[in-house]
Amino acid sequence: MNLRETFAWNILIGASVLTIIYFLYLEYNNYREYTMVWNEYSKEESGTDKELLSKINDLETKLKIKDENEITFKKNNPTDLSRIIEIEGLEGNVGRNSDEFRVFGNVGHRVAIGYMGKNYKVSVGDSIAGGKVTMINALELVFLNKDGEEKHYPIPRRRSDK
Repeated sequence: MNLRETFAWNILIGASVLTIIYFLYLEYNNYREYTMVWNEYSKEESGTDKELLSKINDLETKLKIKDENEITFKKNNPTDLSRIIEIEGLEGNVGRNSDEFRVFGNVGHRVAIGYMGKNYKVSVGDSIAGGKVTMINALELVFLNKDGEEKHYPIPRRRSDK
């Protein structure tokens, strides 16, 4: 081997040794960091994180409150729009099968109403739908329903009354 080849080999061996030392240094630092993290983890007791436990308890109480709340609707279906929207050709069906009264007019001391698709003539003191008619005058019918709510229904006037 001549001097030039020996020099090239020495440079390659020196670079290889420096590369090996550099990567050994990197691996040593990774190993040291790994052992520190592992020691921290092994000292911890799992399931004793107080902050996490308090958050879980808060979420459980909120869920319990939500489960206890129930939304209840009255007997009539709130999504049945045919009870409130007049569609051409179906004017007579507005208010059918609903818990609301439809007042047609008064006949003497009685009032003609529509309830649940049927027509009735009621006077003061009559009971219908679990409630009671409490007052009838020329302008309105007052009804006390089974929930204790007092509802006022206007009585439509005839053309000759105007």
